[in-house]
Amino acid sequence: MNRFLRSALFPVVVITLIVWLGTQTLLSHKQKTTKKTLSGLITLVRTNPSSIGEVVFSPNKQQIAVQLTSGEKFNVYYPTEQSQADLQKKLDDQYFRAVILGKDIHYNSTWGPWYDEVDFGKGFIDHVLANYELVDHHKGTLYMDYFVYRPRKKNPPGQ
Repeated sequence: MNRFLRSALFPVVVITLIVWLGTQTLLSHKQKTTKKTLSGLITLVRTNPSSIGEVVFSPNKQQIAVQLTSGEKFNVYYPTEQSQADLQKKLDDQYFRAVILGKDIHYNSTWGPWYDEVDFGKGFIDHVLANYELVDHHKGTLYMDYFVYRPRKKNPPGQ
């Protein structure tokens, strides 16, 4: 019995090793695609447009496939109009107990328009400011503070 296990085990180990080496060889030639954010892509377009080689939009997936001139590839996903509308409705309904943002939301700040143009879509700032009020501002790290917005008290109908 012991002899049988040793003799049967050896071919299994050899076959497993061959399969593993084969998959490592075949898979190592593929270029890896990394995921980045939509805001990162927009920043890249604004700061270094010549680094972008090819951009392919896939509306069914809400995906943008980007290949840089260096050969690096990455995917970016963007929100649908329906998801923006759903978020705005939740803001209007004061669905969230708090909205915490890492940058100042006001239009006169450097980052205010960024929330509308890049991350959450047109109207985000208006919906937050109409339904939430700034209740706290925490100094965070060197690059990020925390702005805490809580729901505004709503007047009952007729008042």
